[in-house]
Amino acid sequence: MAGSVAAPPQAVNRAVCANLPNATLLRLVLRTQPRSGKFCSTPSAIRVHQSAFTLIELLVVIAIIAILAAILLPVLSNARITAQRAQCMNNMKQLATGMFLFCDDHNNAYPPADWYGSSGTVSWDTLLYNYIGGGSGVPSTLLTAGAYCNDSVSADAIGCPLGLKILACPFDTFTKETYVTENDFSIRTYEMVAAGQGYGTGWDVPIANGLTSIYSSGFMGVGISWLSTGDTTPDMSPPGYPVSVVLHPAGTIMLVELANSQDVEGNSWPSFCFGPYYSSAGSGLYQIEAGDPQTPQSLATTGASEGLQLYPAQRNRFNYAFHDGHVETLMWQQTVTAAPSGPRGTPSTAPSGMWSLQTAD
Repeated sequence: MAGSVAAPPQAVNRAVCANLPNATLLRLVLRTQPRSGKFCSTPSAIRVHQSAFTLIELLVVIAIIAILAAILLPVLSNARITAQRAQCMNNMKQLATGMFLFCDDHNNAYPPADWYGSSGTVSWDTLLYNYIGGGSGVPSTLLTAGAYCNDSVSADAIGCPLGLKILACPFDTFTKETYVTENDFSIRTYEMVAAGQGYGTGWDVPIANGLTSIYSSGFMGVGISWLSTGDTTPDMSPPGYPVSVVLHPAGTIMLVELANSQDVEGNSWPSFCFGPYYSSAGSGLYQIEAGDPQTPQSLATTGASEGLQLYPAQRNRFNYAFHDGHVETLMWQQTVTAAPSGPRGTPSTAPSGMWSLQTAD
């Protein structure tokens, strides 16, 4: 028509769409492909584009993950070792505190390492049981059974007290003798420094002989081991050395780590330690006994020191609790005046240094 002005395409589209049913409008929207792309959606606009990793991209991702693992795994391992060492040190510090509380209640005298008699066994941790988290109502007949159990079911079945986790180093997860695992006995990793290495003077000392003189040859610590015969009831108040015999508390070791395949809470063997290092097979009384077999088959049948496993697990260190209550992480060579066999010296089979009341630094 002459003089008329054509409406813009957008206006026509709006007018047409306004008069169409919704279903028709939807079909129109999906089929129409205006160049402007401002009104109707198109199949290409809603199509999802999918892509996959190429082999090179996948290899790059794997390489990055491997590099991150190589960086992070040692860090995580270090953190785990540090945490376990801190827990071990905390255990020993609490045990030292228990020692002090015991002394306060027993005329300023330490507990002995153990009292072994015809009627039962009383170890140092038996005497400290109420001071380090054990129940105060446990009868002495149970405490002197010679072993504690990991859970209440086993404890009730066997007739012994419930063990305390504070007495085991978190690193001490090594193979134990079969009777220990079968009965679910609680393991003990910490021991007192022996009064000496001599039979009858340092350990298995006849109770009638009295305390061995601290000035006797080879005397070490306050952890004397008593032997009683003919008794009818266990002695829950065995003699111990007075606190006053320790002249250098900050330099004298009180408790040490001694992992042993047969060591259980409440038992007398081993409740004391002879020293840090022995150059051949021993009786399980040294922290490290170089000749002790460490295979699971051997440890399951024979009591042996497991220091050859515990020491490297802690990066060639042991934790030591001193008579003033502090705990240190040390190489065993730092605690004695002798060195291991070889170019550096002779085996420390009779340690002095921090192990002796007389030579404490």
